[in-house]
Amino acid sequence: MKKILLLVFLIALGSVGFGAERVTVKKMNSNNIKIAGKVVRIGDTFDIDADISWPSDSAFMVVYDAQRWQPIRMAADYMRRHRIHTYRQFVQSNGLYTRSLQSRRQSDTLYLTDSLFVPRAVGSTEDIVPEVRIKGNEKRIPLSLTSDGQYYVITREMFKTMRSGRLSVEIWESDKRHQWAYCCYRALCLIVLPQSL
Repeated sequence: MKKILLLVFLIALGSVGFGAERVTVKKMNSNNIKIAGKVVRIGDTFDIDADISWPSDSAFMVVYDAQRWQPIRMAADYMRRHRIHTYRQFVQSNGLYTRSLQSRRQSDTLYLTDSLFVPRAVGSTEDIVPEVRIKGNEKRIPLSLTSDGQYYVITREMFKTMRSGRLSVEIWESDKRHQWAYCCYRALCLIVLPQSL
């Protein structure tokens, strides 16, 4: 009899979705993002298979995924263009911020919410001066590297004098002592998303 009761209990737990994978909303720039038909707020959790509805293409949300031990940034524009409706589809698409740019694809789109870490080819950082070049206005912005030299750090502060929107950028490295310059990423589309809508 005890075995039957235990089996019934386990089946009941499975039917109510015990252990369903959920993520937590940590940041967003709109109060009108809906998940499973309900408006979400910072601190809410949601099932990774729930449909996400965005108020505009400029909306974004940062969620914490305990399975991946990191915040994941989701942009409405990316999800609309790739016909993605759930968090699970988003992660499976190997998209925004989960995709490695090591392939050096020239058509990558990056979405800037607060900061980005773009992979850098392995090499010495001695005497290296990295920079972002904005196409069209010839503006050059100094770029930082992480302490281990493996990533370029692009921050929102770098673009504070510009309006939110779409920029075509390149990432360059130069060495004035040895007199060379190299374009590491060409024709990246950087979309600076607004902090609030």
